[in-house]
Amino acid sequence: MQQVLKAFVLGGATIAAAKYISQFLSPAFAPLIAGMPTGILTSFFLGSDKARREYYSGYVISISILAAIVLFCHLMATYMPNVPIDLVSFIAIPMWGAISYFAINKFAAHKKK
Repeated sequence: MQQVLKAFVLGGATIAAAKYISQFLSPAFAPLIAGMPTGILTSFFLGSDKARREYYSGYVISISILAAIVLFCHLMATYMPNVPIDLVSFIAIPMWGAISYFAINKFAAHKKK
């Protein structure tokens, strides 16, 4: 349970720091904090090297899909400025989750026996 609480605090601190940075610098700098490789840090909280290897198999798929989704959001914001960016972001999150889930399930997850 202690490991879960540490991970929770780390994630919350990352989001809070990105918000804080965006208030004093250009919001363009917030991804330096929000984009911090928390996915890499997460691997330290896993129990074994086997679990870490499987984690990274899923992580590379998920982060690749995330990059494509972020590109989609950027293109929508740039070329369709009349579409509310909050709506684009709201749609992007479950879209990333669903695509990632199916891709990880298909290409990375090891079935438990």
